[in-house]
Amino acid sequence: MHPRTLTRFIKRKLYDKIDLKIRSNSVYSKEYILDFLIYTTTLNNPTITNGYRHYNKTGRNGRIIHPNTVFYHLYKLKYREIEEMFEKANRELLKLARKVVGREEVEIAIDSTDWLYYGKEVPGVVRVQPREGTSKGFKFMTVNIVEPGLRFTVAIKPVFEFSDEVKILEELIKKVKRYFRIRCIYLDRYFFSVKFIAKLQELGLKFIMPAIKNPKVKKLMEKFDAPTIVRYCMESSSDGRKVYFNLFIVEAEDGQKIVFASNYPYYYESIIAQKYKKRWGIETSYRVKSELRLKTCSRKYVVRFFMFVLSVLLYNAWVLLNLLYGFLNFLVVFANPVIEAQAFLAFVLANELV
Repeated sequence: MHPRTLTRFIKRKLYDKIDLKIRSNSVYSKEYILDFLIYTTTLNNPTITNGYRHYNKTGRNGRIIHPNTVFYHLYKLKYREIEEMFEKANRELLKLARKVVGREEVEIAIDSTDWLYYGKEVPGVVRVQPREGTSKGFKFMTVNIVEPGLRFTVAIKPVFEFSDEVKILEELIKKVKRYFRIRCIYLDRYFFSVKFIAKLQELGLKFIMPAIKNPKVKKLMEKFDAPTIVRYCMESSSDGRKVYFNLFIVEAEDGQKIVFASNYPYYYESIIAQKYKKRWGIETSYRVKSELRLKTCSRKYVVRFFMFVLSVLLYNAWVLLNLLYGFLNFLVVFANPVIEAQAFLAFVLANELV
């Protein structure tokens, strides 16, 4: 089956679950607006205004939607409505993927990503790691499957100033469990704290994360040669709660010692670092999603959230396209993508705006 035919099938499934509150007598349909937004993501400077200008320069006949009209429709949306829209649309994509792979157990990674923000603070903006001239941004926590060829973003949750991140972590894990059993979860060192590790242990999950090299960890690194496993106790400074887990002191490829926190048993010492490399699948997904994301200077949280959600849905649709294409053409399903992301967008827009 040709990728264009598969893309039309996926597009129909996706568009059916996206509700932009467009009235039946509106000049522009929901499908037209979504096609315009996706068309804009293909540009070097993917802003809605640039999309409007670029399309006008092509000299094609027909009306092109004005940026103000696009924002008018986006402003009508509410945060909860966008969240529900993502849940419905993503469920359709994951159900299809689940039927193809027939897999019941996966490994996942949870991470946070931020969308840098410049200007005065507005609702939804939080403090982030300073870079590129700002310490403000919109923050999201996401959970990804890290199996090759199946790297779907299963769920996303916004992080606000007073969000309970432990609760968000638990919610993300529960969403994955609707579709798959979890074999292992990979996290970065941000989660190296009592509150997160206690929750993972409470949920009965196997986990691997780099340990923060605090004075206690550094002392153990100096004391023991690699590879070594040390039983470690971490205590919360706020409430005195304690958690126990294993510290894997292993040697990196450059000969330096690295340390992982995990509840895997001792005989995993020889492969713990190799297993953790699977987490980089989520970093790859962030790169592709950033390529599929519209840019904007809007201060409205609903606009930013919608654009982030749209980029995740497009990314997942692209992963599904490669999965279906490989399956139907008897290719190795869990290989690298056969169809590039930009080619996927071209298939989405075939016979439409472009």
